Amino acid sequence: MLAIGRDCEWKDVGRDFRFYAISFDLGFKISDVQEIKPPVPYAYEKIVLWNPSALSHRILPFTPVEIEASQDTKYRPYILSYGFGYDNVMDDYKVVRLVFDDENEW
Repeated sequence: MLAIGRDCEWKDVGRDFRFYAISFDLGFKISDVQEIKPPVPYAYEKIVLWNPSALSHRILPFTPVEIEASQDTKYRPYILSYGFGYDNVMDDYKVVRLVFDDENEW
């Protein structure tokens, strides 16, 4: 199992994630938990697909988010969420990005 932990310092949100490998094959002992390092350092505009079991990763190309802003502001706040899954019709893996408008309720 892959577990993710982070310190709860508000100033470093998103930069302080730690990853742990946990095996339940012989029962669970906290001493068996191993921290694993991600393949690339934290970067704000970088999406990394990482398979720690296979020791492989891919960096996805950056695609900007374009949201039309109101007339009184240049930028509009938004929230990003990503999903990953297998498409059995196309026999391929897919990454989906959802963009939520942070100014309006949904």
